[in-house]
Amino acid sequence: MSLSKTKQLLNKLKAMADQAGPALYERAGMAAEVLADAAWVAAEHGGDYDRACKAVEDNYFPELGKAMSIHELLTLAREFPQAEWARHKYNLRRLWAEWEGRQEREPKAQRERVTKEDMAKAKDEIKELTYSLKKERQTAEGLAEENRRLRERVAELERVNARLEGRIEELERVLERRSEEAVV
Repeated sequence: MSLSKTKQLLNKLKAMADQAGPALYERAGMAAEVLADAAWVAAEHGGDYDRACKAVEDNYFPELGKAMSIHELLTLAREFPQAEWARHKYNLRRLWAEWEGRQEREPKAQRERVTKEDMAKAKDEIKELTYSLKKERQTAEGLAEENRRLRERVAELERVNARLEGRIEELERVLERRSEEAVV
């Protein structure tokens, strides 16, 4: 996104700073767009995303205060469509409670511990497979070259065979003429 588009969004956010309800959903979407602009974050906040978030929160969402962070607001904007916001009457605490409930119901990914020994085994296996692959490639290249040479040799032998068959036919005709002349 261009910096001018980002500045337009920031101006619109400033103008809407005191609006709640459906405008809050729109403001959250605009804030997400602004914070997604890496060029703006770099130019205005030295590339520090957290500092950019804090500035957007302080300047454009004063009503959040200590009740909710801009990160939480952005999570709600990302996770819930506007109809869901309306169903909860744009009450951020209700939306957040529903989001947390969803998180609790979703199964957590199981983490498997990997020991140094497992890592060493995996690295050794990778080395063996890499070596094996290299050998197989060399073998395949050698076989491809041999196949090419054999095909050339077959083509050469087919040409020689065709010449010899032509000579045999010619000799048979000569022999047949001589035997006919000997009979006469």
